[in-house]
Amino acid sequence: MMSFRRLLVHSAALALAVLAGHVTDATTGQPLPNVTIAIGSHHATSDAHGAYRLTGLAPGRYTLKASSDDVPPQKRDVVVKAAAQTTLDLVNSTRNEERRQ
Repeated sequence: MMSFRRLLVHSAALALAVLAGHVTDATTGQPLPNVTIAIGSHHATSDAHGAYRLTGLAPGRYTLKASSDDVPPQKRDVVVKAAAQTTLDLVNSTRNEERRQ
């Protein structure tokens, strides 16, 4: 039989949320790698396919920050739910595209 304390720890672990998505270029639709995605102390970097994944988030409302040398900083509000994966795709122009306009 599980102790009450172990049950609480187990329940808390099950309640954690995941935020995942892709970062793509607004003009070309191509994935943007090496974009840092941050929510509080949780950080991830988009891979070669533009995919990112933040795990271990407590459920709640957050402001996500995305930035890199090639992408202007972006902030988005997001709500993550307990024991679920929330998807938030980001579309952004590169700094090179902004300079051309």
